[in-house]
Amino acid sequence: MQLFISTLMISALMLSGAVDARRGSGYGGRGGGGRSGSSESEENENGLCIDGTTLTAACLFGSTLQQKMAEAALNCPETEHSWRPRGRNSAKCPTFDEITVKLQERYGQVGCMLKSLGWANETYDAQTAIYEADVASLNPALLENITAEAIQDCVNNKVNDMTQSREGQLIQRCSSNYTAEELAVVAKIISGVAGFQCFRETFDTACKTFIDTTYVQPLIASLVLAPGK
Repeated sequence: MQLFISTLMISALMLSGAVDARRGSGYGGRGGGGRSGSSESEENENGLCIDGTTLTAACLFGSTLQQKMAEAALNCPETEHSWRPRGRNSAKCPTFDEITVKLQERYGQVGCMLKSLGWANETYDAQTAIYEADVASLNPALLENITAEAIQDCVNNKVNDMTQSREGQLIQRCSSNYTAEELAVVAKIISGVAGFQCFRETFDTACKTFIDTTYVQPLIASLVLAPGK
């Protein structure tokens, strides 16, 4: 079980660690919070409503992710699945194949996005160089609002939630039934999911701040200071 936890934590921090290599101080929403590219309207503190898809497109404009994220979203339709062990005290340990099938059912859309963006290969190994290049192509003013610390805290919380869930506890309880290689595969999938969810959540928050400070506030100021007002 300790091997599973340590492997999971190490691989889960790879995305947040890659940020510092690009910015020196820090860098990253779907997951427990934000919905990147959501069709729902976003409302900032000033009451301005902007369609989520439009908001995301504006923040990705001019970056390598502008086209890549749009294509990934089309290639990876969102689905909702849930997985629960058969019984709270079930003594039956799932096989490795059963675990990977359930993970695919529950997190398949996120995994598809990771692979479509090129941030993970078919075996969920992180493709850090591609991720770093995509992040570096974002507007510098946007990146200023995306910190490595925020992503790392988010990843830590999500990994902890996953490992403390009934499913995670079942895998840990049955960990002696799996090889080190099989546990490493499960850890890569879970950490990849957590990393991508945290990227999207942190990006969404930074995007709203970027649009507000770069476009909304200057526009409001220009209207207030316009002649005859």
